[in-house]
Amino acid sequence: MTYKENFFHLLILLIALGCQSVGQAQDTARLKAQVKEIADADWQQTLEQNIFLRLKYGLPIRTLPDLSPEQAGKDADYARSLIRKIDAVPQQKLDHEDALTLDILRWQAQNAVEAQKHYWLAFPITPYVAGQSLNFVHQVLASRRFKTADDLANYLELTDNTDLKKELYKSI
Repeated sequence: MTYKENFFHLLILLIALGCQSVGQAQDTARLKAQVKEIADADWQQTLEQNIFLRLKYGLPIRTLPDLSPEQAGKDADYARSLIRKIDAVPQQKLDHEDALTLDILRWQAQNAVEAQKHYWLAFPITPYVAGQSLNFVHQVLASRRFKTADDLANYLELTDNTDLKKELYKSI
């Protein structure tokens, strides 16, 4: 082989390796984006339902926590769908940080699925459980500022939550 032929073969080999690296980088970027999308969607779901986080970040609170078995079922359904999304991501191709992120999300989702199975073993009105939950409700109601008629209407809607009252009375 001549020098030109060797150079040509080397050039083709380098181009092929470069194309493979570009493909791997694109695959890695796609997987990172997929993990970020799953984690961001779960964070939004958490922000929607967690009264403590809504209070902490100054987000409007339009409903109080739902302690019903139906809500536990909805939470478990959401958790199952999250687990399916996590299972669709090829974990062996993820870097360590993204793999940990999905592991934590899976663990939390599995806990939510299990929580629904054992709903009736928990008693939401105890000094240990309800005290913490009801403390947040107290903070939410006490922190209200009435600048507009909508603020008052929202406050009255929160305090006249008959579904919450029914659940509390059923639990006693």
